[in-house]
Amino acid sequence: MCCNERLERLQHNDFQRFSCLKEILDAIGVFHDLGYLHGDMKLENVVYFGNEVGYKLIDFDNTAKLGTLMTKHCTAQYCPPEMAKYILGHSTELRVSTAFDVWCAAVLVLHLFVKPGDMKEFINIADNDILKTIALSDFSFQASIDAADLSDRKKKILANCLPIDPAERGTLKDLECLLPTLTTTMKGSGLTKLYEALPNVVVNSDVVAA
Repeated sequence: MCCNERLERLQHNDFQRFSCLKEILDAIGVFHDLGYLHGDMKLENVVYFGNEVGYKLIDFDNTAKLGTLMTKHCTAQYCPPEMAKYILGHSTELRVSTAFDVWCAAVLVLHLFVKPGDMKEFINIADNDILKTIALSDFSFQASIDAADLSDRKKKILANCLPIDPAERGTLKDLECLLPTLTTTMKGSGLTKLYEALPNVVVNSDVVAA
């Protein structure tokens, strides 16, 4: 079952919600440590396999090596501004950067912590116009950040991960600061298997993380 289908349950249980987020951030961190981008982070690409296994990432079609040229792709609500501009023809190329995953992961956090999971900025926007909205020079997720079920300190951390300019964007480490200090052991996210599977997955003619 994907996280999107578990969203209501997660939003009513802080331990489960933060546990889910920790496993997601851990898995993204593995990709980045190995020099790759997941490239399509969203709730639909996080699947829950039960208490023993926990959460795993799926869909590696857009995984790419850091520093290489990106292909045009996105899930509209999660699309970083630089990709929206690239898709709309406002720029001629885009290099793979961890800032892309950071934006998508930060939007994923908003979906987890803004009830009922809808972004305030897109409520009156047609699906076909979402990219145009994100590509605007003054676009901001501030309304959704303000509505998030997070402390003011954590809202500031989250906002730091959502600047339009990827060079000004926070890092995965910043997003990890959203996690509480937990004394109860959480299930692992299968990171050892992710490392072991790395040489066996091929996407866009490059070997990438699974």
